[in-house]
Amino acid sequence: MLSIQKLQVQIADCHILKGVNLELAEGGFTTIIGPNGCGKSTLVKSVAGLLPFRGSIQFCGKNRALYPPKVFARQVAILMQQSHPPEGLNVKELVSYGRHPYLKPFQSLTDACLQSIEQAMESVGIASLRDRHLSTLSGGELQRVWLAMALCRDPELLILDEPTSYLDMKHQHDLLRLITKFNRENGLTVLCVLHDLSLTAKYSKDIVVLQDGQVAAQGRPQSCLTSELLWEVYGIEAEVIFQNNNLFLAIP
Repeated sequence: MLSIQKLQVQIADCHILKGVNLELAEGGFTTIIGPNGCGKSTLVKSVAGLLPFRGSIQFCGKNRALYPPKVFARQVAILMQQSHPPEGLNVKELVSYGRHPYLKPFQSLTDACLQSIEQAMESVGIASLRDRHLSTLSGGELQRVWLAMALCRDPELLILDEPTSYLDMKHQHDLLRLITKFNRENGLTVLCVLHDLSLTAKYSKDIVVLQDGQVAAQGRPQSCLTSELLWEVYGIEAEVIFQNNNLFLAIP
């Protein structure tokens, strides 16, 4: 579904990505991990068209640059890191933004759009919050609103940049369980950036480990997340233990 070849990104004099190759299979759940500054967010911003790059990004066999913005936005929903909700909006109003790629300028929401908005809110469990102002929501509730906004456009690919930031442990798992549900039951392809290795191991089908702007490892979590990799990439000495897709680190 997504093919990235020799991706390079330079900002000022800093080479952030240095020839990244990535193949994303349809229906997969792939997580990008790595230490701070390795290029995780830069990679997803490049796919979103927010940064200039050298190399090739293809979506469904077609050059990313050849997609008209609205066409690409209908097929790929991208949620960047969010910290503050827009002021003055309620839940339903923010979720409705997800349908804008289907509308002409100044066109009102159609019946089909309204139905998709309601279905998205229901699917992530926020239908009862539809009239609540965003400023009154908890962090976990707000993240569900962002997710509903992305899902209501019926994307083929969902890209999330650190969706569990600012959430406590319970809400981190709640959100990732929701995303996993759509991945497994609806065939939604997911590309996610995470920091937490335990969450990565539990919910991902495949992982990509970035180090200094390059791919250090790629594959199943249990094959990639080794003691040797943790030392080489993170500088952490630890014994890695897997049990029922749960990752445990024994750090001396």
